[in-house]
Amino acid sequence: MGNTKTIYQSDREFRIWNYTVSHCSLLLRSEMSFIGEDNFSEELSYNIDIEISGVSFIGIPTTLRSLKIKEISEDLLPDHIDKELCKYDLKIFEFEEESKRY
Repeated sequence: MGNTKTIYQSDREFRIWNYTVSHCSLLLRSEMSFIGEDNFSEELSYNIDIEISGVSFIGIPTTLRSLKIKEISEDLLPDHIDKELCKYDLKIFEFEEESKRY
């Protein structure tokens, strides 16, 4: 039986900031807010960047309102995800936003 392991969690909003095809690199960013903006707080006074290398498949929306990233085992992959993505011992991540999973 497979398992999942939460590796990151945040209530901040993240967006796909960049995907570089030549390096198979995905960058997600939660943007900082600035003093004087309506939503400014100390918790939002800095960017959070998450970079994932070796990306073979992206199945997430461009904006995630909150974020939980889990590493999942191959036997927990949904049927519509090609098992070939698991070759070479690459890791598979599940992105969770509220009750939605990608």
